[in-house]
Amino acid sequence: MAVISIRGPKGSGKSSLASTWPGNTFWMDLEKGAGRAKLVGDSSRFHIWHPVDDGIIDALVAAISYSKGGQVSGYSELWEHLVKTYVAKLQARAYQNIVVDTWKEVWNWSCMSFLQLLQEKSLADRKPMRQDLQEIEYRTPNTRMNGFVQAGNAFG
Repeated sequence: MAVISIRGPKGSGKSSLASTWPGNTFWMDLEKGAGRAKLVGDSSRFHIWHPVDDGIIDALVAAISYSKGGQVSGYSELWEHLVKTYVAKLQARAYQNIVVDTWKEVWNWSCMSFLQLLQEKSLADRKPMRQDLQEIEYRTPNTRMNGFVQAGNAFG
């Protein structure tokens, strides 16, 4: 298994290109890219997964209900669920490809879940609640993202 990144503007065919890779594909569809893609080949080789497929609707509702200045909720649960699903699929070795559609959303979940943890700690310590991450704090989300990629490499 290779780790491949496809970048380009919205609607440029990134998901359609990913569907041309041979073999069984587990598609982590976080922004419905698979639904817009022109999937190439036998559709039975695609397992398209959406987070709501696993009943985590409450976490999604909490996450999308966040507004600037409010308390972040739902993202830690989304991040944990995403990572567990990904690792389970890597361990199963039933797929030749795992498509993460879209990495931008994975990055957002990583950052927001870290902010949620910081906010919860601030509230527990009776300190003012953090509203966003400072530049130096992106180290943790970056480390998480690198771990995501390295997990793919570790499982071959």
